[in-house]
Amino acid sequence: MIALRRRFSLPLLTKELTEQAARKRTYVVRVIYAVLLFAAGAGFLWQLLDTTRGNALQVLGRGAELFMAVVGLQFAGIYLFLPALVSGAITGEKERQSLTLLMVTDLRPWEIIIQKLVGRLLPMLTFLLLSLPLMAIAYAFGGVTTSLLVSAVVLLGLTCLQVASFSLMLSSWCRSSVSAFMGTYILGTLAYFGPFFFFMILREFELFDLLHSVGWQRSVRFISLEEAATILMSHVPPWVFVERAVWTGALPTASTSVGAVLPTAITSAVFLLLARYCLVRRAFVPPRNSLLALFKWLDGGFHKLNRVTGNIMLVKPGSALPGDRPIAWRELTKRSLGQVHYLFRILVVMEAPALIVVALAIGASRRSSMEVLSVMMFLTWAAAALLIAVQAANTFSGERRRQTLDVLLTAPMSGAEIVRQKMAAVWRLMIVLMVPLLTIFVAEAWWEHGNFDMSWRWRRSIVAPPSSMMKDMLYVAGTILSIGIYLPMVAWLSLLIGMRSRSPMRAVITALVTLLLWLALAPTVSLILWEAFRVREGWVTWLLLASPASMIGLLEFFHELRAFGVSPWVPVTINMIVYAGCAIIFRILCYDRADRYLGRV
Repeated sequence: MIALRRRFSLPLLTKELTEQAARKRTYVVRVIYAVLLFAAGAGFLWQLLDTTRGNALQVLGRGAELFMAVVGLQFAGIYLFLPALVSGAITGEKERQSLTLLMVTDLRPWEIIIQKLVGRLLPMLTFLLLSLPLMAIAYAFGGVTTSLLVSAVVLLGLTCLQVASFSLMLSSWCRSSVSAFMGTYILGTLAYFGPFFFFMILREFELFDLLHSVGWQRSVRFISLEEAATILMSHVPPWVFVERAVWTGALPTASTSVGAVLPTAITSAVFLLLARYCLVRRAFVPPRNSLLALFKWLDGGFHKLNRVTGNIMLVKPGSALPGDRPIAWRELTKRSLGQVHYLFRILVVMEAPALIVVALAIGASRRSSMEVLSVMMFLTWAAAALLIAVQAANTFSGERRRQTLDVLLTAPMSGAEIVRQKMAAVWRLMIVLMVPLLTIFVAEAWWEHGNFDMSWRWRRSIVAPPSSMMKDMLYVAGTILSIGIYLPMVAWLSLLIGMRSRSPMRAVITALVTLLLWLALAPTVSLILWEAFRVREGWVTWLLLASPASMIGLLEFFHELRAFGVSPWVPVTINMIVYAGCAIIFRILCYDRADRYLGRV
């Protein structure tokens, strides 16, 4: 009886749930999730009621629209919140050096994995239960079939299991919570949304037509566009859920969820097996820089290949002595993201896809192809802001984790000078990230200049009209200023947050959440007021400028600037002045309060 009771006591699960219940952060996140969910749901509901023009009977039978919107919001919430909840499950034990104690107990590795998984899934399931009132309203309106309800519930549960298993696998592999957090979001984005972007490129640039023409000449059958999308996205439950609606316009059915059960279950099982494999074998891995190890491995291969070209050196090694800037020398020579030849590797990784997409878009010579470049610009902006925020937030919090900050503070220099030299590696990374942004920008500016029409024939006069010239000047000035202002602003804000945080994980999460709320809150409120509540006041449009991301979108879709009712130069100028001032304020705070935040005072 005692053995049976011990088998079903689940001590680790009890510990996980007790710790989460004692954290203030658990309830804050739950409130934020509920506010965002119900605000968006209320917006969709208001828009649905507004289309009926006061006739409540017209709402009957249209509950499926609200239901699909709520399910879409839940899918987005899973991908946004769940990786952050699970990524630190194992790495947190490693950093506290308590995983060793778990390994010497009578808990088996599989019990640790399962209890950790369930302990992080239960809070997410409570988040999903928050949508029950909205789903009940949608069901009461009618139009929501039982098969649609079952399909949504099954796929939401499968998505939670798959994302949690993937995050737990990376948590078992990584040594620190920051690396697990970043790896989960970056690799997860590539795994879930990379195939969809690849599918968009195949469709937009008509590469399938080329394959079919070659196959017709060689009597080889190639799969259709729909079949390719089904194969590429079969492991993504949200796509399987809406696949039937995409191709036929009909609502999903219970049969649509069957196509996602097997791929999702298999991938979840594989992720859990890898998590179990890494748990024991990487439980006592000493701290190391995996990125630096990868760069050194690549360097070995490049040095061997360089013998063929006569040992050509593109970048000569810098001075081996620190000189009068010892902290900057340490940042630029000892950190992987500070050394020029390693940053060149990152440049190649980010620049190569940009050049390929630019070449395909220009070769297609269609307006819709330029929209792919706009999507590429948004993705590059997101990657650049993410890398800079993590690098800056981890600048001083990483020193605290390695217990080297006290030694650093003994240097005979002011706190402002320490901050200035610590930022040297961030500036180098920022310059590298500007290159792919400028590449896409130059391609779009060349296209938008209007020296050639959509059929790729040169116009009779290569001189653009004055209005077109002014538009080009505004686009060039706005984009260059946004790159030169937004990236330093993100760096200084993240550095300020990292100086006050005690752990790298908390610094990175706080910086990213702050940036996400700053970027998304104003456009979301403005969109809800404009679309759902039909508020057509001018201040709703000007509210967009409260988010830096709005100006990036407005410059990409230039015609939207007319909604401000004034010259396009006015909102662009105001936006740049305000955020340049924010960047200067963050910089001054970092310099003036460095000694206080770093613990000297």
